[in-house]
Amino acid sequence: SGAETPAGGGRRTPVTSTGTQVSPFSWLEKGVNTSALWESLCPNFTLPSGLREVGAGTTPIPKCSVGTWLTPPAFSEKNVNTARACTQDNAAETDSLLWCLPPDLNALSRRELEDRLLSSLIILEALSGQLRAWQTQGTAPPPKPPSRRDGSTQTDVTSLPEVRGPETSPGPWRPQGQSLPLECDQVESVVSQCQLVVEHAKATLQRFREERDQAMCREEEALRGKEAAKTVLEVFCAHSSQRISQLQQDLASQQELCGLLREAQESAHQEQGEVVRQAEVLASTMQEDWLAMQLNYATWAALLKRSHSLMERLAAESHRALREHGALRQERDEAVKEREQVSKQLAEVSAQWEDSKSQMEQLALENGRLAQDLHAHLQTLARTEGQLEALQGQHAGCAQDLAAKDEALAQLALDREEQEVRWQWEEAVLRRANEELREQQAALAREVRDLRESLEFMDQESQVTHSELATVESQLKTTLSVHREQKLQCEELKDTVENLLADLLPSYLPTGHGSPESPDIERSLAELESLVSELQSLGSLLRESKEEAVAALQRELDGLRSRLEAEQKQQREALAAQEAKVEQMSQALCVRYKNEKELQEVIRQQDKKILQQIDKSGEVTVLQEEVAQLRHLLQRAETKATVLQEELTCQQGPGHQSAGPDWMQEKVWLRQEVRARSEHSNMIDSLQRNVLEENLRRSEKELGKLDTIIEQIREVSASLWRGMGQLLAWRVAGRGGGGRSILLGMGEFNGLSEISCKTGEGSGSILPCPRGEKWGASWAGSGRGRAEELGDRDAAPF
Repeated sequence: SGAETPAGGGRRTPVTSTGTQVSPFSWLEKGVNTSALWESLCPNFTLPSGLREVGAGTTPIPKCSVGTWLTPPAFSEKNVNTARACTQDNAAETDSLLWCLPPDLNALSRRELEDRLLSSLIILEALSGQLRAWQTQGTAPPPKPPSRRDGSTQTDVTSLPEVRGPETSPGPWRPQGQSLPLECDQVESVVSQCQLVVEHAKATLQRFREERDQAMCREEEALRGKEAAKTVLEVFCAHSSQRISQLQQDLASQQELCGLLREAQESAHQEQGEVVRQAEVLASTMQEDWLAMQLNYATWAALLKRSHSLMERLAAESHRALREHGALRQERDEAVKEREQVSKQLAEVSAQWEDSKSQMEQLALENGRLAQDLHAHLQTLARTEGQLEALQGQHAGCAQDLAAKDEALAQLALDREEQEVRWQWEEAVLRRANEELREQQAALAREVRDLRESLEFMDQESQVTHSELATVESQLKTTLSVHREQKLQCEELKDTVENLLADLLPSYLPTGHGSPESPDIERSLAELESLVSELQSLGSLLRESKEEAVAALQRELDGLRSRLEAEQKQQREALAAQEAKVEQMSQALCVRYKNEKELQEVIRQQDKKILQQIDKSGEVTVLQEEVAQLRHLLQRAETKATVLQEELTCQQGPGHQSAGPDWMQEKVWLRQEVRARSEHSNMIDSLQRNVLEENLRRSEKELGKLDTIIEQIREVSASLWRGMGQLLAWRVAGRGGGGRSILLGMGEFNGLSEISCKTGEGSGSILPCPRGEKWGASWAGSGRGRAEELGDRDAAPF
């Protein structure tokens, strides 16, 4: 507040002037020199929006500081200020930055600490600028304390030499100039402390940035995991669709194979019948030929026993037969050749007989050895069949395990889809919660800004009231001093009057005249005393009202602070809850990653098992092929053994002629062919039976699915009709254009032949008409009945 004094007049009339609070940066822009410390710290701190808004539109700063003290300042007896101009006190402009500083800074938030740090830096810059200016000039006085600045705002009309006298005397400023180095050291220590605070704030900011980067990294990892899960799901879906298409193709190819197998079976049956018929014909012809050959062999043996004399006869007969039978010339040539061979071998018949006996013994031994080999092969075949069954059991177990793993994979896929849906829902909830928190923070920020504005306005009002109270107190003091002077003058006058009366009384006593008293002076004194008492009571009332207003404002400020602390606590709790939810989600994501890794490991192991099973199945197929070859060889050996046994039995009989080796080979081949055809037909029958059983099983499965679907459709339709048939309102047109409402109650609508209804007027039933679109109603009410038709326009569901 500043004071203005008119040019003429000795009475002092202080005039108050208030100014708005100026931002620190706008105060620094007025010409204060900045240092390297300020230039290095300015980029690291962002100016708060509140300070930028306040600093953008400032009013001119008053020439004198605003007093905020509640006690009246002690005025000095001498007038020390100039009459019409007062120098600007720059240190007074930073008093607003030091207000309301709590002793403990741990309870403040980061934003408030930054604001405090900026304020302290601005104060330090102002002090350093003033110190540099004083060091360069050496004449400017240091800033006075606020009590002296507030106390020296009065002016009085004094002579110019008296005012300029104290200003030109440099004596009182020497000790203050000597105290400048101490203040400089203190300022430097404060600057070093502020630098430490700034470094600590930088470290804290760096830690917060690292935590933010870590949180962003975790979020990116979570997003990458989500993308990986989506890709795995897409790959799984593609694989499943490919597998389904492959199975469909396999089904189509299997159906085609079944058709081809049916055709092949029919053709094989036909061919088998033809082959059997041909084999029967061929066997009959071969048997006839064999009988003929036996007869020929007997005749040839008889001829060989004859002498050489008959050879010429036989030759002549043979030549005659050749001439007679030209058609049988080749047979005769063969007979001649055979006869020649037989004639050549006649000398060796005995040796061959002995050799045949030895061969018979060797054949018997070989037959025994073949029987042993057959037994050994049968045992190996039984072992291989047992191994094959065990491998088939393992294969079935592996197939069951694979089916179980597929079901587990499907269940895991479903669980993963449900978990993704749940995570999406939780993410949406978190987004909504974050939006609500942002809205609440914005509302709290608005409330805090409003509270700050209200506090500033209240501070301004308190300053105005303080200034008004100071003016009133100054006026009261001036009036009191005037009254005291007047009272002293009155007392002096009274003393002089008494002295004069005492001097003049002896001279006037003889004459008998009395001195008049002074009632006007006493009346004026009484009025002054009453005025002083009124002024004191008025001052006490003003002081009490001011204290009450200050207490009310303090209470309101405390309530607002407590409310702000409670809201901040709630926000911190909500933030902690959100962080806990995020932590839970991160843990769930980690568990999901672990489950996916385990699932991949299980899939890898299952693939290994499948490969091993495929290898085993390859080995089984190889073993099966070997078993088939062994069976084929065994069958051939058995066929040869049976043929040899038959031949031996035939040779052991009387009058038997041995057949040639070609006939035996052909007989063995025929037996093998018949057995192979029978096995082939049996295999085709078994394959056809398996295919038909599989088709039957699949058809039964599909029929079961269709039955369940039809049952579900029936249940749904029944429930729909049951729900529709619970309440229906029908409007039946009455006589005279009126109508009445009928409430229909039914159990099931499907298959309902009659619907019973009842109202307040009577009861009846509604029957469906043959047309299907209308309903025939028979109604009995108030002793009368009638039949009506209800159309679609008369029926409305209730």
